[in-house]
Amino acid sequence: MTDSQIKLTDSIKALALANYELGGDCIVECMNDNDILERFDGIEDAKQFMEVKAEQQREIESTIW
Repeated sequence: MTDSQIKLTDSIKALALANYELGGDCIVECMNDNDILERFDGIEDAKQFMEVKAEQQREIESTIW
């Protein structure tokens, strides 16, 4: 991996960990560095992914009761 790829994966993992309950759990628990590089073009792309995952989780939780 190049330095820029390492920086990107580290940044995305830090963002995901900081927002674990808001969709970051999917990245932290399910993706390795190669998966992150294949899936995301940058931080904004990762943020959008986490927003979608958080919304999906809210929809699932709303149907539990």
